[in-house]
Amino acid sequence: MEKKIDNSNSGKLKAEFLVLLENNVKNIEVDLSEVKSCDSSGLSALLLLQRHATQSEGVITLINCQESILKMIKITKLDRVFELK
Repeated sequence: MEKKIDNSNSGKLKAEFLVLLENNVKNIEVDLSEVKSCDSSGLSALLLLQRHATQSEGVITLINCQESILKMIKITKLDRVFELK
């Protein structure tokens, strides 16, 4: 995982997520322990994953969030969308 999820790498991340979903992986844990920052493009990639997983009755869990990422998730109220561990 990258130290940041932003416009420079969110497209690649979306593509990797879609490969998992196309292979019928339903429940995915995204380990964010190394991610220090995330912009709107990064959140968009995570939301794409969530949206597709929900359609397949899957669950996306964000684990090991750094405090800065956790704050952003809570400010944007995405803690209502994702499972957090």
